[in-house]
Amino acid sequence: MISLGLVGLGAFGSAFADMFHAHPAVSRIALCDREPERIQAIIGREHFGAKFDPKDAYESLEDICASDVDAIVLITQ
Repeated sequence: MISLGLVGLGAFGSAFADMFHAHPAVSRIALCDREPERIQAIIGREHFGAKFDPKDAYESLEDICASDVDAIVLITQ
């Protein structure tokens, strides 16, 4: 099992959130974006709470890099 940080939740990056959430090897997802409403839009999805803890919401790359996630996916345009 792996914990995964997803950075960049715009139109392209947000499409990956559900894919990673559904992956059986992903146990936990952290989210990062400079715009907090993008994080809120994803965690507001009905099923998303199963692998997301509110402490895993970050507004800077530095903060998510300092977290304890196993891997970080950068999806920026």
